This record gives sequence, structure tokens and C-alpha cells, in this order.
Amino acid sequence: MKINIKKARQMITPSEEFSIIGNNFSLDKKEFPDILNVEKLTINGLIENKGFFIKVTGVIDISLNSACSRCLKETNINLNIPFTEEYHDIQSKEDLSKESNEEFKYYIGNEIDLEPLITELLVLELPLNQLCNENCLGLCYKCGQNLNKKDCGCNREQIDIRLLELEKFLK
Repeated sequence: MKINIKKARQMITPSEEFSIIGNNFSLDKKEFPDILNVEKLTINGLIENKGFFIKVTGVIDISLNSACSRCLKETNINLNIPFTEEYHDIQSKEDLSKESNEEFKYYIGNEIDLEPLITELLVLELPLNQLCNENCLGLCYKCGQNLNKKDCGCNREQIDIRLLELEKFLK
């Protein structure tokens, strides 16, 4: 997902609106193991030439399919993520290792790649546990039955083995 900043760099138009619809955007399964697929990705924003850097602001609208953390049912997650980022120009990839500074993002030429930014923002914005609903009961840890559909009848009472002797004493 790259945006062209050629006009903004030449200062013909110091600010320029952009819109990207990502039909074939996919996420790394190692970084996002619970995400099944990206249904929709839209980025709307503004590119501004600030002289020493290019400022990119906008909003990422993304719709994802994920597995519920409790029952594994497929669930939909919709996120609306605003962002503002500064990109500094470097001449070559060798300069990138010399100027490695975590505070700034860099670009080479007339394009800025937004995929690393999208990935970073998703890591920050995605809930740790994606749930199909707040009251999801999950799966029975003994037999695997989805407890949202029906109760399996397993005894799921957990007893701390450290307190087992105390339980005998109380009986």
C-alpha cells in the first residue's frame, strides 16, 4: 500500500488528499495468528509538504474476520484508526541504517509505503481477546463442547490441589 508524493514533494500542491482501497491487503499470520482475513481496508488522508518532512494524516477503516478467543466462532471486527505520521527523505537504503532513528519514519523516492504503519497501528488497536459477544461462555475445557450452544454436563468445578486437604477437613 503505497502513496505517491511526487506532487507534494515538488511543492506544486503543498497538500494533497489521497484515498486507498485495499482489496488485496493481507496480514502476516505470525504477527496476527487470530486474524482469518481482511474483508475491507480503506485509507483516506492528506499529504502535506512541511519542507523538511512529509506529514501524512488520515483515517484507516478496516474490517477483519477473526476467531473468537473463547469459542473459536468467526467474528467480525471493525476498526476506525486515525493517524498522523512524519516521513523524512533519505537518498538510499544504506542511509537508512546510518540514520536509524525510531522517532522518524523514512521514505525513498516519490512513494511512501503505508503497510508498516498499518501493521503497527493494528498491533496497538486490536483487542487482545476478540470475542463474538461479551457474554461468550467459550468451550468446555474437558470435552470441547461450545457452551454457547448447549451445556455438556461435564463437572467443570476446579479445585486447587493445595487446598484439597482442607476440603476433606470441612466435610
